[in-house]
Amino acid sequence: PLRQRIEVCGTKQSATMVDYVIPKEGSNSWTIVHGQELTANDVFAVLSSDEVEAPSGPVQEVLMWRNFSRYSRAVEDEGWTDGDAAALSSLSLETQMIATALMESIRAGGKLIILN
Repeated sequence: PLRQRIEVCGTKQSATMVDYVIPKEGSNSWTIVHGQELTANDVFAVLSSDEVEAPSGPVQEVLMWRNFSRYSRAVEDEGWTDGDAAALSSLSLETQMIATALMESIRAGGKLIILN
């Protein structure tokens, strides 16, 4: 019941990945199918494929909160002089400005929004 699956099929290859959202210990894997054909008398199908293992770690939200905690401690301990914390705050502000401009452009029917 907790399995999620995605399958992308093309004219030459296809890829399948199972449980790509739900975190688990170990690794997640992709199966890439290079070819699928029937045997001489159409008795059964023959696949040629590769399996790609992807290491699994904490989910995105966990990593986000870990980083937030680490940067918050850096600001508390050293003020905004810490290079990572200062760079992160600047990047965060720029990201918010871009997101705001995108929403404004959407509301204006795709109008070009100039960022200052």
